[in-house]
Amino acid sequence: MRGLKPSIVPRKQRFLKILILCFMPVGVIGAVGALAGTLWYYFSGTKYLMASSSPSGRYRALVTKERDQTDCSGSGGTFVVAERKTGFIKSGEMPLFCVSDEGARDLKIRWSGPNELTIDCPQCENGTFRFYNGRWGDFSFRLEH
Repeated sequence: MRGLKPSIVPRKQRFLKILILCFMPVGVIGAVGALAGTLWYYFSGTKYLMASSSPSGRYRALVTKERDQTDCSGSGGTFVVAERKTGFIKSGEMPLFCVSDEGARDLKIRWSGPNELTIDCPQCENGTFRFYNGRWGDFSFRLEH
């Protein structure tokens, strides 16, 4: 029995044990992160209503609602926010439009060009919204109401 080579099965078992010990912390951290992200979403003050990526893929428009306030003063109301992306990484964010809850009923966003966003707000009346008119690099946006 002394001259026998060790079996291959224990070697495979040791390798599997090392893999499990190395990757178990990664799985636990991932599970904790997923749980934390889920809880953050449900308890945060911002609700995401709609998102749309530009045809060029460089920008993304988000429609968000602040859950704790109903008007457009301070940080409350419904917002249209543009995000600039470089690959998969968000490299900038700009609020474009804010409207109180009464005007946000039929709010829609659509891309009218590769980097041009149109915000359609038929219920918006003067004094119920704020529009940050202009451009952001090669990104342009306009309001129709």
